[in-house]
Amino acid sequence: MTQQPLEFVTAEAQLAIHRRLSELIVDKMMLPCDKAVMLRLMAFHAYGSSKALSIAAMQYKWRADGVHVWRDRAIKQAVKNLLEIYDLPIGSCRIAPHNGYYFVISDEDAEAAVRPLKAEIFSMFRRIKVLSPRSASCAGSRARSNC
Repeated sequence: MTQQPLEFVTAEAQLAIHRRLSELIVDKMMLPCDKAVMLRLMAFHAYGSSKALSIAAMQYKWRADGVHVWRDRAIKQAVKNLLEIYDLPIGSCRIAPHNGYYFVISDEDAEAAVRPLKAEIFSMFRRIKVLSPRSASCAGSRARSNC
C-alpha cells in the first residue's frame, strides 16, 4: 500500500471536517457557546496545529465584533463538547507560539494533541495510586513490602 502525500491527506481531512461543520451549523440543539467557538475556529481557518487559535484571540475578536464574549471556562467546556459530543477532531497546543485550539487534519496534529492528554492521564494515575486507601496507610514508608 502506497502512502498518500501529506498535502492530499490534509486536504481530505479538511474536507471531511468541513462537511461535519456544515451539518452542525444548522443544529438547533447545539449550545450557543459550542456554536460560537466552532464558528470562530472555522472563521480563522484553524486547520492544523500551526494555525491554532488561542482563547484570548477568540475573545478579542468577539469584543471587536461587538458580540457576547465567552469566559475561558465556557470556551474550554465548548471545546470539550465539540470533541466528545459532536465528534469534531479538535486538538490543543499549550506551547507558544502556536498555543490554542485547532482542527486536527494530520497524524502529526493528532499526535501533538494526544501527547499532553497521555501525560495528564499518567499523572492522574500516579495521584490515584498515592491517594488510594491502601497506599494512604503506607504513607511515608519507603519499604512498601507490607503494603
